[in-house]
Amino acid sequence: MLEAHLRQIGARGPMTPNRREEITGANAQGAGRPTLVLMKFNSGFLYLFENWARSLAHNGIDVRNRTLIVSDRDSAPAASALGYTVLQEAAFRIDELCGTSARSRKACVGAASRFGAWPHAAWMCVGIMALEAAVSLGYDVLATDVDLAWRRDPLPWLTAAHPYMPCSAAPRSIWEGSRPNNLDTYGYKWQCPVSQDVAEPTKLDLQLMEDGRTDSHGPGNGGLLMIRSNCRTRRFMRAWFSALPVMVNDRSGQPLINRLLMSPS
Repeated sequence: MLEAHLRQIGARGPMTPNRREEITGANAQGAGRPTLVLMKFNSGFLYLFENWARSLAHNGIDVRNRTLIVSDRDSAPAASALGYTVLQEAAFRIDELCGTSARSRKACVGAASRFGAWPHAAWMCVGIMALEAAVSLGYDVLATDVDLAWRRDPLPWLTAAHPYMPCSAAPRSIWEGSRPNNLDTYGYKWQCPVSQDVAEPTKLDLQLMEDGRTDSHGPGNGGLLMIRSNCRTRRFMRAWFSALPVMVNDRSGQPLINRLLMSPS
């Protein structure tokens, strides 16, 4: 049934007027196109959001004016009370993903018992819907999982140009003894930061955590993902959106995003 709901959502196209209005309306006061911070969570993970928000406050980081939260209506008041903008859940088809009965609703807003268990997959899909919508509107986006704590604001580094070269060709010294196995299988698309005497600074289309593995779940980890909005990334996000049923079936987004990034086009 869930896959049928996802096919219905996909048939309408990745972008919908409601999602467009939610994101553009939330940023109407912003100048130009600021880099957005995007986070999704439900009531079961509200305590992790509060931990993240407290880590920012403790370290003097304030990104509330550029952060968009996709959450359920039960946890939205808590996020709003802390000064964060919460997008309306209806724009992201949460009822279609989870069902409208009291039982299905309760299951959808609870905490997953383990990684990949329900409703983890549903909220991953919600996050991809929101990310695709923001990128298609021209926003650069830092998408972050809720189970993180920030000691420093990552945006200044992630939005700046740095020297990179293909990881498979990068000097061994950059790994400081932690060079992953089978690094040559990463291919030419995976870029690693190097010193300026090796390569010229540039801005990458997409930056994400390196997971230190080269199986189906690696090497990329989408728990912290920075994506610039351009023709290539908008096409990438449409492909990612169209494959949401694959994420539901796998109960994880990592195999899918790694396969997409490894693809020749």
